[in-house]
Parts: sequence; C-alpha cells; structure tokens
Amino acid sequence: MEFSEPALRDYEAAISKEWITTNGLGGYSSSTIIGANTRKYHGLLVVPTATPPFDRKLLLTKLEEEIQTDLETFRLSANEYPGLVFPGGHMHLKQFCSDPLPTFTYDLPGFLVKKTIFMPYRTNAVVVNYKVWNISDQPARISVRPLVNSRGIHQLTRAGSIGFGQLARHRQVEVAASYQGAPTLIIGSDLMRYTQSELPEEARWYRNFVYREERERGYEFMEDHYSPGNFQLELRSGKNEFNVFAAGGFGVRKGFELLYSEKPEKFEREHQATLERLDNLIKISVKISAIGGTSWERYLVWAADSFIADGKLIAGYHWFGCWGRDALISLPGLTLVTGRHGAAKEILLDIANRRKGGLIPNWFEDKTADYNSADAPLLFIYAIHKYLTYTDDTAIANKLWGVLNEVVDSYVRGLNESVRVGEDGLVWSNRATWMDVKVGDEMVTPRLGKVVEINALWYNALRAMETIAERIDKVFEFAGFAEKVRKNFLAEFWNEDKRCLYDVVGDDLRDQHIRPNQILTVSFPFPVVVGQRAEEIVSMVQEKLLTPYGLRSLERGDPSYKGVYKGNVFERDFAYHQGTVWSWLIGPFVTAFLRVHKEVGSREQAMHFLQRLVGSHLTEAGIGTVSEIFDGNEPHAPRGCISQAWSVAEILRAYVEEIKGKRPSFESKYGGTA
Repeated sequence: MEFSEPALRDYEAAISKEWITTNGLGGYSSSTIIGANTRKYHGLLVVPTATPPFDRKLLLTKLEEEIQTDLETFRLSANEYPGLVFPGGHMHLKQFCSDPLPTFTYDLPGFLVKKTIFMPYRTNAVVVNYKVWNISDQPARISVRPLVNSRGIHQLTRAGSIGFGQLARHRQVEVAASYQGAPTLIIGSDLMRYTQSELPEEARWYRNFVYREERERGYEFMEDHYSPGNFQLELRSGKNEFNVFAAGGFGVRKGFELLYSEKPEKFEREHQATLERLDNLIKISVKISAIGGTSWERYLVWAADSFIADGKLIAGYHWFGCWGRDALISLPGLTLVTGRHGAAKEILLDIANRRKGGLIPNWFEDKTADYNSADAPLLFIYAIHKYLTYTDDTAIANKLWGVLNEVVDSYVRGLNESVRVGEDGLVWSNRATWMDVKVGDEMVTPRLGKVVEINALWYNALRAMETIAERIDKVFEFAGFAEKVRKNFLAEFWNEDKRCLYDVVGDDLRDQHIRPNQILTVSFPFPVVVGQRAEEIVSMVQEKLLTPYGLRSLERGDPSYKGVYKGNVFERDFAYHQGTVWSWLIGPFVTAFLRVHKEVGSREQAMHFLQRLVGSHLTEAGIGTVSEIFDGNEPHAPRGCISQAWSVAEILRAYVEEIKGKRPSFESKYGGTA
C-alpha cells in the first residue's frame, strides 16, 4: 500500500485513491493520498455529535502546512479551486503509505517531512504527528493552519452562513460555530504556539474549494472553510518532532484530556497503542480463522474493524449510517470469522432492542427508524444462527428466543398486511428488498409478489429455528413448516425455459430477468435448492452475471441493462440495480459454487473469483478496502462508497469458510450445510 513520486505527482490519478482511518465510534479521518479533498465527506476530523455513531459532523477539514525560510516558502497541501490546483504540495510528495496508518513523506530542498495521522480508539479525536528534518543549515519555521467547519456530513458551508467564536490559549484554541447546539472543537499542540488570526472576520474564509467527486455525482460541489489562526514552531537543525491534535463532538472534553500534553512522549504512547491494537486484531483473526498472514488479509481485517462502531455497524464510508439489512448480512464476515464475538453479540442485542412488533429496522438512527424491509427480520434469524454456530452461546439464544418467534409469527400472520404467508407456505410481500431504489414514487426494480431471495430466507429462517429450538430444548410452533416451503418453492420459481429461477412470481407475473438474487437460494446455511437444479442456477449466474468484481445485478443482454453507473442522482439510481456490479454478492456466489463443485481444484477456482477484489482493487479506490459497486461494463470502474461493510464482510466470510474450509466450531450442533 505504498505510492511513490510518479503516482503522487499525477494529480488526476492520485485523487482517485482515498484513505480512511476510524475510531470505533463512527468517527473518521479521510482524504486522498495527496491530501486534496475531493468529497464533502472528506475531513481530518469527522465525528458523531450525538450518541455514537449518530449525527456525524465535519469539524476539522484539514491542516494547511508550510515551511518558511528567509528565502523560500514551501507549501505542502493541495487543493482544487475553479480551474486551479493550488498550492500543489503534492509535487513535493515522495511517498504515501498506509501500513496501517496514513503516512505522507515530503522531500523539500533542505527539509524532509514525515506526517502520520491516527485516531485514538474510542476517542473523538485525531492526532497528526510531524517529523521534520532541517538539513538546510538556515533558520526556518513551520506553520500549520487549521481549516475548520461545523456541519453535517451531507451538507456544505459557504462563507458567512455561520459565524465562529474562539477561545485562544498558548498552545491550543477552542472553536465553536455560532448556531445553537454547535459542537466544540479543540485544537492543540505539544510544542507549537497558537496565534489567533488578525484578519477581518470576512477575510478568514478560504473560499471555493472544489469537490470533484460531488460534481461528478450531480451535487453541489463548492465549499468555504474558516481559518481561526495558525500554529507555528521554529525549526532547529536536525530532527524536529511535534504533534497537532484535535478533539470534538461527542465526548470532546474526554478526548482533550486524554491527549493534551506538552510532552511528545504522550502522543507517542497513543500512537503505539493504536498500532498495538491493530496488531492484536490480526493476532485474534490468525488464532480464530488463520487469516492475517498475507498483506490483503491484514488489510481486510483492519477494514472489517472500521465498520464496528459502539455496538453497531456502519454500512459504508463515507455516507452510509446504520442499516439493519447490511449489518445482518455483514455480521458473520466482520465479526465472527475475525474473532470479534463480543462485538457480534453487542450488535445483535442492539438490533433486537430496536424491533417493533416482529419487525427489524431496515435503517435507524438514535431515536428514529424505518421498518419497511421484507428481509431484515429474516436476516436477523440468519445472523443469530450464524452467531450460534461460532459461539454456542445458548444464553443469548434463550434470551432472544421470544424475539425470534415474534419474527416468524409476524410473517405467518402478516406484517401490517404488507407481508403474508399463503396456503403454499411461501411469502408474498410488497415491502422493500435490497433492490429498493425509488426515483420519486417509482420503484426502479419493482418486486411485488413472491420474491425469490425472500422465500429462500424464509425457508432458511424456519430451518434455523428448528435447530435452535432443539439445541436449547424449546418448542417451535412451526416445526415442519419448512418442508411445505421447500416442496412448493421450485414449483413456483423454476423457469423451465431458462433453467434457472424467476426473480419474482405474482398472480399474473413470472419475472424472467436474470438477476443474482437466485444465487442466495443455494448459498444460505439451509439452501432451499440443492442437487441438479442448484448446479444449473450456479452455472447460469456464472455465465450471465459473474465479473472479476462481483455479480451484475442484471444480465448484460437485457434491454433494461445499464452498464455504467455515473451521472446525476437520477441517472445513477436507474442504473443501481440494472446491471451495476455488487461486490458483496461474490461471497454468496463462492459459497454456492463450492456447494455444487466438489471436484479437485474447485477451491483454487473459487479463489480466482476473488483475485481482483483482494489484489489490484485494494489500491485503486479506497486504500486497503473494498468498494460498494462497480460498473457492469469493462473495465468495471469502482463506484459508490469506497469502503462497504458487506463487500468486505462477504469476501472474508467466503474466503475463511469456503476456500480455506475453516468451518464454525459449533456448526454441527446447529446444522446449516448443504
């Protein structure tokens, strides 16, 4: 994960590569590998300002650094303005690496600068460590100017729209916006002296930053940031080491008290603690699943950790929050195969506490939620079953037994008349599936009726409930119901002409679009399709939908196919599930492939399906992580979020469970293999 001068000095290429580091509370620090912000979501300190991980705000945009001598000024930052990149500090960059923390090395005439960024765990703070070697034999000083903001991550700020006040001290400053309830930001240094700006208030704004990615996505793309003052330090000959830190949002005082010191050793201890924690994550994953020995395994274990936020899962960076569906699909890969069983339990209990009459939230914040999903409740049973196969935690099974039954009962008796089980045992629904994009009131991929993966999930849930009941000596009211579902499933969904499954079945509907949802009928722990027809499903999906980065959401030859995901929000929404490649689906595909292919060499072939995602892709978008989606057309450009939870999760799960063959310890007690 190292980039050197040729790549760093090519501005157009460098800004496509982004880094992100997180703090376990939903906060993050992120930019490109040359420090030029290309998204409104980029920032040095983005943190929750309410109960973590909710209500995240950008507080510290970036630090503008320059080294001054009596003869020259060297500026290290890079920003894009209308028609101009200034000051072009990326031309001084010698190296960027992320192993595992983002580190920039600048080579200047007479100076060498190394800058490392880290966030102390479970603290809403960021530390920037500077090492500056002055080999110029002349007096010099370094200036670090913070650019601050105070807005939600989806918004933009223009000069004068908010005011800022500050309380300055010798080595620190407190900054807060003028609106009611504005969070406090504290910026300080161990050695640098802070000086408040003497410019008039209006002149303290740095204006017209251009966010290229927002422009590409059809959003407002220009923003202004406020400069309250700057930090300065006289550089002595040889090595100079110092730190600038910022704390803000939820728990700001705790963050400040943890970090503030005029002794660099304090920051070095925090730096080492951060590295040791990341190293321990690898040791745990090696012990549990024998993963972490290769570079890509380490990066995906670290990426998995980035989504775990205070007992919840962030669905993706930068703009996703907490989604029930995403969390429940992601939980096995992010927490179970990596040995984070305690985190898995916290997440499951948190989601259970948010249930509403047998419904599991599809999306939620601290005090609000949407319960519009047909699959999230069934995925809750899936995730509980997977958790039990790894932990045999019968205590949680007993504790949540009533919740699990409530979910099943709500399907049998109907979820507000929007989901119901028919006489054939199959589920009819008009609620949202994962293909849930709407443009206005129009569903781009309407799926009203009996949906293929919902019924596969329903069968899986019924069988899982039978095994859990047996394990904890409970009575499951609908024991045996799964057999009715299995017998009627193929009669309803089998497409004899195409030798695969219909996507949706209704009274007068047989949806023949070739979509990837059918692969889930073979890949769930209790597959509703086995044998010859499972082989035919896998073969069809492999032929029509498989790419080096995942599965297309619609076959390429379909008249509705959209091969490129770009343009404004409407254009992108119409392409989202109409051919766009989804990387998370590679996990179910690998599982299904290895269930129907037992011959020698099948695991090597399955590993080949992952090769691009765990190889070159880890350095082409989000450094060390996996993108949300890709274009359906070659060369399959990465799109959407640069780091998506279920993308990382399903690669890890499929790699560990299927390719390495490291099955869960208690799987035999709970069943669930084809």
